[in-house]
Amino acid sequence: MTPTDLAGLPMLVELLWQATLAGSAALALVLALRRPLRRAFGAVVAYAAWALIPAAIVAVSLPAATVTVAAPAPALLIADAGLMPLATMPVTAPYDAAPWLLAAWLAGALVMALRQSRQQRTFRRGLGRLTLRADGLQQAETLAGLPAAMGLVRPVIVVPADFDSRYSVDERELMHAHERNHIASGDLQVNALVAGLRSVFWFNPLLHHAVRHFRQDQELACDQRVIARHPHGRRAYGEAMFKTQLASQPLPLGCHWAVFYQARNHPLMERIAMLKQPVPTTARWIGGGTLVVVLTLGVGFAAWSAQPRREVLATDLPTGTLMTQVEMRIDGGEPLQRTVIGKPGEPFAMRGEHLGQQWDVHGTASPRGDGLIGLATTLSRDGKLVASPTLVVREGRKAGIGIGEKDAASGAFKGIALEVMVTAAAPGVPPAPP
Repeated sequence: MTPTDLAGLPMLVELLWQATLAGSAALALVLALRRPLRRAFGAVVAYAAWALIPAAIVAVSLPAATVTVAAPAPALLIADAGLMPLATMPVTAPYDAAPWLLAAWLAGALVMALRQSRQQRTFRRGLGRLTLRADGLQQAETLAGLPAAMGLVRPVIVVPADFDSRYSVDERELMHAHERNHIASGDLQVNALVAGLRSVFWFNPLLHHAVRHFRQDQELACDQRVIARHPHGRRAYGEAMFKTQLASQPLPLGCHWAVFYQARNHPLMERIAMLKQPVPTTARWIGGGTLVVVLTLGVGFAAWSAQPRREVLATDLPTGTLMTQVEMRIDGGEPLQRTVIGKPGEPFAMRGEHLGQQWDVHGTASPRGDGLIGLATTLSRDGKLVASPTLVVREGRKAGIGIGEKDAASGAFKGIALEVMVTAAAPGVPPAPP
């Protein structure tokens, strides 16, 4: 990869880190609320609460909020200019760990994806040869973990070899309804999303811990939906559960009747206990659903608003106001951008961090006549002065300064580069946005 290709890696690492923090906070909230929500509103509402996690992750991926800067504020930065280097001095290039972090993340994501793919293939091979039945179901040669719904595009329901002999007519009907409900509710697609999240965030132990609770809530919600449609089938439903063998292998991309996971309590105990409880009323379902929607929106908004805000220019400024745009690049990395709007001579400041080093830029801009503007700046790294360059720039045109040296092998600039453009607001004419 060229240096240009690597320029966006720090941003990817930061985005992945922000998504991990937001997703983990949402996970902790759901794990704390799932049982209270189930007791108050039923299993369907508790299962719906898991939507908080993707909502938080998507929210931090959206563009940050913008604020209009109408007075001196943190400094700005922008790109693309002809450089007018007034001072150069060598600086030690800091070590860039971003490419190695991205490589480790990609390797881990690939390993996790392959692991889940292997689990899926192992479960499928364990079914043996599938035979199409007259009722449209697929019959396996094995027993454990069945019936199961499998497939994302054209899902099928697979039943055990002794489906007709082990289960009564009522039990078979309820188990069939259970798997049909999984398919109709989109649970198979949701499980594919969960498998994708586990691959992307393979390094997050909280996510892997939460998966078994998620799958149990999924089964409880499906049970409750089926019982709501077959209120007199509770006894047959429970007997079918006791007759079913637990799966010996997980099924990442599918739903099977007997959930597999390592737990202190038997995985069917919660499901049997839920059958004894009355189905929540419509009012409780609506109330719980409304609460989950509010929580989801609230978590998403909180995750989005926690991002650093992006500053934009005011569209109308008083006469004599200077708009100073500054862009800083460190070792050719992602640009840090700020815009400062204020009166001539008013100081501005800006700060950026790169690989553990803190860079500070301070300066003032003052008109000199004939469209020229003097720009006095100081550059500091980790609190130590690096340089104090002074530039004379033409209004509305970009100028720049580089402090560092050019790598002879790659041609990449190692050091700090600033690009500056100053615009003065004329009477009744607002400056153009950057």
